Amino acid sequence: MKYRGLLNIILSMIGIGLMIFYSICESSCSYLRGDIFTIDLKYIGISFMIVIIILVICKQIDLIRIILAAGIGVEIFLIVFQFRANVFCPFCLAFGTIVVIMNIVNYVKSQIKNRWYQKLIYAVGEVKIPFTDNNRIPLLAFVILGYLFMSFAFNGSAKPAYAEERVFAPSYGKGSWELIIFTDYFCPPCQHTEADLKPVIEKLLSRGNVQVTFVDFPGYPQTSMYAKYFLYAAAADTGYKNSMMARDTLFTLAIQSNIKTEAALEKAIKDQGIALKVFNHKLVFNEWKMMIDTYNITQTPTCILKYSNKYVRKFSDSDEIYNELLPELEAMVTKDKK
Repeated sequence: MKYRGLLNIILSMIGIGLMIFYSICESSCSYLRGDIFTIDLKYIGISFMIVIIILVICKQIDLIRIILAAGIGVEIFLIVFQFRANVFCPFCLAFGTIVVIMNIVNYVKSQIKNRWYQKLIYAVGEVKIPFTDNNRIPLLAFVILGYLFMSFAFNGSAKPAYAEERVFAPSYGKGSWELIIFTDYFCPPCQHTEADLKPVIEKLLSRGNVQVTFVDFPGYPQTSMYAKYFLYAAAADTGYKNSMMARDTLFTLAIQSNIKTEAALEKAIKDQGIALKVFNHKLVFNEWKMMIDTYNITQTPTCILKYSNKYVRKFSDSDEIYNELLPELEAMVTKDKK
């Protein structure tokens, strides 16, 4: 009782921190989305905790208990939603755990102990309705109200966003053969590998008989920023030339290591005459992550060469790529000429 207010504030701050971190998270569960009357649940969660802090300062313990009980109903609904979708978000579950702990911190045992059904109804406690003549109501009613409110106000999806919206994937060319290139702009072997592959890739793409997909592996702190601008270049032009120019520029800038800010990177790219189109790049980041997991990519450079489902070969370092993959690709060019 003595430290209840302080605990409420600390737990509320932890809840706010979880939602802020989730808003910038690019983990595999980040495509879990939900809103209440078009307001994103992350902002609802932050606002919920801010209201609790304000009520603690105003010493409105009854209102806090009512809101927290409704929060339990909301969290039950969201957990059921995740079970149905078979996708579980650690941040969402952690936030729900915080709400449960706050209910325990603010729990006051009911004095009604007569019949078994009364004990059941008042199991989560009771609360005095603020601004009334000591009228009391079981908190279970607010738990149920919270759940029912979510059942008609919630709109959510557990599908990857790129499965519902158009995503500009950095993939070019057509054909049964597919080449997937996993590199990092700041990886020295990758810098040499992409330079070695570029001439033969451009020849293959000009003939259109091989599909080439670029995946930027996030091995260095600045890779994500560079990858984002590659995707902006890819989105600006459906052809491969703008994207290839962007990759050349990004690798050159990474080698020089003199770009420290996003504004400087954007200017350097535009100075090369490369078109950019801003879009929600996180959708492709999610897709890339799944590809990295699917092919168990743990180092760069790595290339995957596929022919339908009949032939899949993994080239896991620069020597293999140069000595084995490159001749195979050059043979494709020669064969196509014939």
